[in-house]
Amino acid sequence: MKRIAYLKANPDKHPWKDNSKFKSKPCEQLKAYLRDRNISFEEEYTDSTWDRNYSLDIAIVDRKIDLEVNGNQHYNNGKLKEKYQKRHDYLESLGWMVLEIPYLNCFKENELQKIFEKVSQ
Repeated sequence: MKRIAYLKANPDKHPWKDNSKFKSKPCEQLKAYLRDRNISFEEEYTDSTWDRNYSLDIAIVDRKIDLEVNGNQHYNNGKLKEKYQKRHDYLESLGWMVLEIPYLNCFKENELQKIFEKVSQ
């Protein structure tokens, strides 16, 4: 509980904010695609007002859009695992649009175009 309270009070100290953190190639591909199209976003966005200490992969904060790039470990039989579904539902309850993006889609031009269309509306 102390660790949770500390991280909530000091979100910049969270391991997700570590610059030496492993960079996901699919996530970096999506970020580059968005940057090339002048879409502004924040990486590893957190909000201290949330009940949970979540970090969003790619957040378009002013429009409350969360882009989550997910590896296979996020799914069971094609559906989000319970842990990730709860996170998804919680963020949606706060008015966020949460796009769960299978990592392979970050390398498919037609899938990237679909994502771009959703975030640029």
